[in-house]
Amino acid sequence: MAATFMGIEWQQNWGDMVIWEEFYNKYAPRTLIELGTGRGGMAIFSAMQCASRGMHYHTFDNNAWFDMNGALSSLLNIKGSFHCVDIFSDEGINQVVGIINQAPRPIAMFFDNGDKPREWSIFAPKLASGDFCIVHDWGNEFTESDIGGVPVERILTVISDARGPSWKSMWFVRK
Repeated sequence: MAATFMGIEWQQNWGDMVIWEEFYNKYAPRTLIELGTGRGGMAIFSAMQCASRGMHYHTFDNNAWFDMNGALSSLLNIKGSFHCVDIFSDEGINQVVGIINQAPRPIAMFFDNGDKPREWSIFAPKLASGDFCIVHDWGNEFTESDIGGVPVERILTVISDARGPSWKSMWFVRK
């Protein structure tokens, strides 16, 4: 059986919820941009966090994998926050960069759309000093060498490093 959040499938590790909570409490971003909505469980978790904290929320995927009109989705206006576009197309890049340029700062960008090194190389350089980069599947689909020349510093190291390697997220602040 697949893991779910509020009955909606998600592809995260439960330990990440604690780290996300610590991140929101300690760093207070004003906008979250999620690259890769997937089955929607993380979108529901993220939208709930953003709604309770007065944050702006945007999620991107080239497929609508879950019911945008379901009770939780409707309550949290996931349909209004969801951008159904290929983030690697010109249209998708323009949409993401447009939000980066207009969103209240600091921005937290969650890289989890399936090609994390490519996502990072396109969008991490567009973020400003003081914005945050969170990348899923650290050590599997994304490694230290994928950071390239983007000036970042690891944050939440103690809590992140305490977790095992599978499905691990890594947390950075742009310098």
